[in-house]
Amino acid sequence: MATDTSNLEPAGAKVTAATMPAGGVGLTRWLSAIYTAALNPQTLSAVYNTETTTALGASATFTSGTRYGSFGSAGGRWAYFSGKFISDQAGTAYLDVSLDGANWFVAETAAVAAGGSLTLRTLMAPAVRIRFVNGGTTQAKFYAASSFTMN
Repeated sequence: MATDTSNLEPAGAKVTAATMPAGGVGLTRWLSAIYTAALNPQTLSAVYNTETTTALGASATFTSGTRYGSFGSAGGRWAYFSGKFISDQAGTAYLDVSLDGANWFVAETAAVAAGGSLTLRTLMAPAVRIRFVNGGTTQAKFYAASSFTMN
């Protein structure tokens, strides 16, 4: 059995009870705690935002607030930005991206059929938002959400 453990922690501080995730007592439980923390879907997989559930008038536009998930407050961990749109009336959905939060570009767009739903997805940018332009008929129901995902 090898006894040289000098290369087990080459990039940081030694593993101690204080630096281990909750539940780490002994090697087996420490490994289990690390595994659980690494696979926790609330910390790794996605963040969802309900942007609006307010119906739009004829030809009205909804534009979400600016989201910073790539280089801003979320610390650069997200790879993709998505928008989910559900509408009882036809319209057009957009994912907008920006390098500075002021000048916007359309990354993805598609028509949403009356009574339909649509999900758009694009690679992250420093600033992102969703947008929906309603058709010529006032909506009775509308739902728009956005999400940041790793994959």
